[in-house]
Amino acid sequence: MKLLVLGGTLLVSACAAPLQAQRVEVPDDDTRRREIRLDDGAASVRLTTKEPPARRYELVGAVTGESRWDDTWTAARDARIDLRNRARALEADVVMIDQVYPPRDTGRRRRIVVFAGRAFREKRR
Repeated sequence: MKLLVLGGTLLVSACAAPLQAQRVEVPDDDTRRREIRLDDGAASVRLTTKEPPARRYELVGAVTGESRWDDTWTAARDARIDLRNRARALEADVVMIDQVYPPRDTGRRRRIVVFAGRAFREKRR
C-alpha cells in the first residue's frame, strides 16, 4: 500500500508543470512605506491562484507587489493594489499569484507584505 501511495505521488508530481522560482528581496528599512492607490484600469486586472488557459492568454512577465504598514491587513491590501497596478502597466488582464511573503517578525513596527506572480494578457486575434 505504501508503494502505491508513493508511486501515485511521484506520478502526480512528475505531471505538474514546473514553476519558475522567483527571488524577491524584501527590504528591512521603513523608507518605502507609502499609500498605494489603484491606477486607472487596474481594477479590471483579475487575481487568481490558477493558471489561465493557454489557448486564451499569453504570459507577459513576472510581477511583484509590496507594501508596508503598521498592520498586516492594510499591508496585504495595498500589496494586492500594487500588484494590480504593475500588471496593468504590462497591459495584463490576469495575474496568477505564485507566492505570498508574509511579514517577518523582526520586532519592527512596520509590516511588509509581498505578492509575487505571473501576468497574462488575453491573446490578440
